[in-house]
Amino acid sequence: LKFRVNAIGDVVRWVHPDSTKTNAIHAMCVVSLSTIFSALCYISVIRKIMEMNRVHKRERTHTRKWRQELAITIVGFSTFLSLCTATAYFSTSYWAVITDNIQKVLLDTMRGLNMIHYFSMAFVNPWMLLITNRSMR
Repeated sequence: LKFRVNAIGDVVRWVHPDSTKTNAIHAMCVVSLSTIFSALCYISVIRKIMEMNRVHKRERTHTRKWRQELAITIVGFSTFLSLCTATAYFSTSYWAVITDNIQKVLLDTMRGLNMIHYFSMAFVNPWMLLITNRSMR
């Protein structure tokens, strides 16, 4: 990491392109693998819930436990959607670094948006718990 003076005379932060590429590749791989693993888990969970729903509809017994399981699954799935936004962010950042566009417009734009996926990860659980939990509403 170095600081350099650009053509306008402003001091800007400069990072070696190889470091940026390595960080982008690492972040994209970690988040992508996590998203794929989570997607497979949610496919399994949703199949199980659908199976339980069929049984409960047939027997006409929607228990409190079943409703709680459904609420927890909705909260977890919302977190998974936040993970998907992080995957989209890091994949786009990786693409911006690899294409190495001359003006670096996309990369600078992505740097400005990096808090979105962090906020969604941090706030989705409390909000979804508030929405799905009757006593908290």
